[in-house]
Amino acid sequence: MVTFDQHANFVSTTVTSAPTPAATGTTMSVYGDPTTYFPEAPFNVIVYSALTFPTSLNTEIVRVIHISNTGQLTITRQVESSNQRSIGIGDIVSITITKKTITDIEDAIKPLTSFVTVTGSNANIGLSMLLGNSNTRYAADKGWQFYNFDTGRWHTLICYGNPPQLGFDAGDV
Repeated sequence: MVTFDQHANFVSTTVTSAPTPAATGTTMSVYGDPTTYFPEAPFNVIVYSALTFPTSLNTEIVRVIHISNTGQLTITRQVESSNQRSIGIGDIVSITITKKTITDIEDAIKPLTSFVTVTGSNANIGLSMLLGNSNTRYAADKGWQFYNFDTGRWHTLICYGNPPQLGFDAGDV
């Protein structure tokens, strides 16, 4: 199962102490206490000069693997096939959507696609493969349901949690 990185919106900060050496070092400091505005590590960020708009030519994607409350980030360099660059004081560090964010979602839903089949105007979900002896239906007011012969009830399929997990409600008669 895919494990998703933690997320945060609108998080950007500046480098206050650059890695040594700037092109390959794996620790840097950022403004303030990053534990108050960054999510729990690990997660990816982009690093670019404050004087430019980030592009694939001037931006490096790094993976933050540890955060200290003294402002230090421990990083893995050049992730997601990004270009190496020298990180300097004043550079911007931002959480953004990267290719990894999207492919993690795609990888999480790929196994589910094999359970759904559509024939004409009918859609069926093959939960019997997961839950044993059951029939399935789509109820417009509830969503995907399966009939559990042991309980004699229709149960509604529920997706919850991070990482996503499948569950079901107590059921209707």
